[in-house]
Amino acid sequence: MTPSRPDVVEAAVFARSIGCELLSIQYDQQHFGSWFITVRGKAGTARVVWDGKEGSLILQTPSHENRNEWRDSGIPEEVAEQTLETLGRWLTR
Repeated sequence: MTPSRPDVVEAAVFARSIGCELLSIQYDQQHFGSWFITVRGKAGTARVVWDGKEGSLILQTPSHENRNEWRDSGIPEEVAEQTLETLGRWLTR
C-alpha cells in the first residue's frame, strides 16, 4: 500500500515549524509529482524527498565525496512511518 502523497508546501511549513531553515524547494509534476525540500537543521543540511513514482518519503544527506550529490540516509520501512513527523525526528536528532 502506497502512502498518500505529502504536499510539498505542507512539508516546507512542517520543516520550519521544527526549527529548520528552508534552503530550497522543488516540485516536478512531470515526474509523478515528485518533490524535494532542502533544509538546514540541528543535524546539518538535509533533503526531504517525495519519490512520486515509488511512493516513498526519503531523507537524504550530502555526499562527503561530492558536494553536488546526495545519498539516501533514511527511508521509513513501514508505510505507516512514511510521515513528515518521522522525518522530523530524523532532522532534529
